[in-house]
Amino acid sequence: MRLQVERYSGLWPVDPAGSQRIQSRHVNHPGNALTVETLLHDLATVLGEEAVTKHRFTLRGRTLENVIAEIPGAECEDIVLVGAHIDSMISFDSAYNARVDPAPGADDDASGIAALLILAETFKTLMSRVGRPKKTIVFGFFNAEEVGIVGSAAYARELAARSAPIIAMYALDMIGYNKKTP
Repeated sequence: MRLQVERYSGLWPVDPAGSQRIQSRHVNHPGNALTVETLLHDLATVLGEEAVTKHRFTLRGRTLENVIAEIPGAECEDIVLVGAHIDSMISFDSAYNARVDPAPGADDDASGIAALLILAETFKTLMSRVGRPKKTIVFGFFNAEEVGIVGSAAYARELAARSAPIIAMYALDMIGYNKKTP
């Protein structure tokens, strides 16, 4: 868990060559796109490329992406959705420039990203032992949540349009939160 939090908050490189670190996951920082690509790679490694997709949406004229991974259910179409958010920000610094300044977001929400990746790995291990789960499990890594819950809302609209049978949604947000400020 700690290694994943540290990778997604910039303490460790995210690529095997050791040349890329995520300095920020803010939607206006280049690190946001690197985060999306890293998640796609990490999830494809665990669940297979066929299980992972990008879900595109727009924010202020820009295309951004959620990362969605799915394990189809073995017995029914019901969906259990587990999500975390990709983006980060610095809300307590008025001089912050989102395009260039770091926003590592270890608590908010590299902790949720790490937990969701570990959950996907756990399901993969369980499936190798007991088979697929009865219900479909969707892992949703939502973008642009810090600027108005945009990515998850776009995905929810898509699911509603196709009457997706969601029976539960678990949000993993700031699961490692430290009450000390800032």
